[in-house]
Amino acid sequence: MRIITRYVLREFALYFFMALAATTSLLVLRRIFLLTKEFVRKDVSLWYMAELVGYVLPGILVLAIPIALLVGMLMALGQLGFTGEITAMRASGIGAHQLILPVALVGAAFTVLDYFLIDYAVPWGNTEHLKLRTDIARQNPAMILEEGTIMRSLETAGIVWFYERTDPVSGRLLNVRVWDDFRDGHPRFSLASEGTVGLHEGRGALTLLNGVSYERESDQLTTVVRNRFAREIIYIPLEEDVERSTKYAFKHYRAMSQKTLNAEMTTIRERLAKETSDIMRGSMERSHRRAAVEWHKKFTIPFACLAFALVGVPMGVITRRSGFMVGLVYGLPLIIVYYAVLRVGETVGAAGSMAPWLGAWLPNFLVLVVAGSLTRQMLRR
Repeated sequence: MRIITRYVLREFALYFFMALAATTSLLVLRRIFLLTKEFVRKDVSLWYMAELVGYVLPGILVLAIPIALLVGMLMALGQLGFTGEITAMRASGIGAHQLILPVALVGAAFTVLDYFLIDYAVPWGNTEHLKLRTDIARQNPAMILEEGTIMRSLETAGIVWFYERTDPVSGRLLNVRVWDDFRDGHPRFSLASEGTVGLHEGRGALTLLNGVSYERESDQLTTVVRNRFAREIIYIPLEEDVERSTKYAFKHYRAMSQKTLNAEMTTIRERLAKETSDIMRGSMERSHRRAAVEWHKKFTIPFACLAFALVGVPMGVITRRSGFMVGLVYGLPLIIVYYAVLRVGETVGAAGSMAPWLGAWLPNFLVLVVAGSLTRQMLRR
């Protein structure tokens, strides 16, 4: 049995690294394609693009490892079935089910590896990624521009804005709208026919031309003041230092480690216990649910390695097919369903329609059910 186990694991290692290289390359190329369009159009050094790709690589590996594990397992065990070695094993009294334990141990080892990636490497990469993008935008304000899209890159600073298109002759932004939530402590909406983004007195600035602003009076919340302006400057916080960039980065739950998420959820619960406003309580509860979903994902995504390993044994033995495409044909539908269910569970868990833990763990439960069903079918053969 040890000889068979070593043989299977050796075959698996070969196919695993092939699948990992292919999956990682596809995800990296997709990221490069998206960044290239953005960087070339906005005349930003490609060296920064390479650095950004390096920072997102841990997150790509977290997703690629479970996929490569399933595909590699299907290819290795499918090869055994295709060459008749599974039949030979059974003839000599070795059942295919005896492969489950060593394969499960491999899946558990990759689960631990994936956990350390998602809890340590991914938060570091996300933080550095956000810091670098902030620093790039500080040097090149055009980085924050995205035509016809509500831009939320400055949402942490209280600014959300939109412009319809760019004038091809003047290069100015047309039909600019700005929601500035924290100006003087009161929400403010500005609408301008034109605008420009650049530096003003050494600071990033959005200059609005020929527009109108709407703002509530400080003492009368039901009264809205309407002001026309020929020129107005809204400073964009691109000049903030690295320390502040890091602080904003850590407001994103996906950029937090498990320990930081625990502290964040504790803080939210303490504030929630003291809050009396229904509106604020609703906002805090949503934040707590989002944080809880991300906390559970620290475990559910790595656990996919073990779940895929367990489903890979019966699926590979039953298919009895060899080749890389076989691993994709049989594994890809399950992978797509897994991540689709994860996304749905994440959404409904954050919305409160389902418990956050259930929304995050739902795809793993589904894979384990499939693994149990296929294992039963394998044992009956």
